[in-house]
Amino acid sequence: MKACNALIVWTPTNVDGIPLELRGRVEVRTLQSCRDWIKPPFSRTGGASSVAVRKMTGLKSELRLFIEFQTLVVRDGIDPQKAHKAFLAIDEYRKLISPDCVGAE
Repeated sequence: MKACNALIVWTPTNVDGIPLELRGRVEVRTLQSCRDWIKPPFSRTGGASSVAVRKMTGLKSELRLFIEFQTLVVRDGIDPQKAHKAFLAIDEYRKLISPDCVGAE
C-alpha cells in the first residue's frame, strides 16, 4: 500500500493504564479497512490518520514515513524489528530501506 493510505497504529511501551501484554504492539493497515478499527489496545495513530499526511507526495511523504518509524522506536519504545515488520506493508518503506534488509525491494 502507498504511504498516503497507510494507517499506523501502536501502543507505546511506557503508557500507564494499559496491561503489559498489550504494550509495544504496532500494525499497519489501509485506511479504508480500518474506519472502526482504531480502538484499544492501540493508543496512538499515525500515517493516514492525518489528512495532511494523506495529501503528501514524493520526498515529503517518504521523510514523514521515516520520522514516524523513528518516533515509534525511539520515543515510544516499539521494538525496531516489530516496527520494521509492520512497515513492510508500505510500498515506499520497502523501496527505500537498505537492499540487504529482509523485505526490501
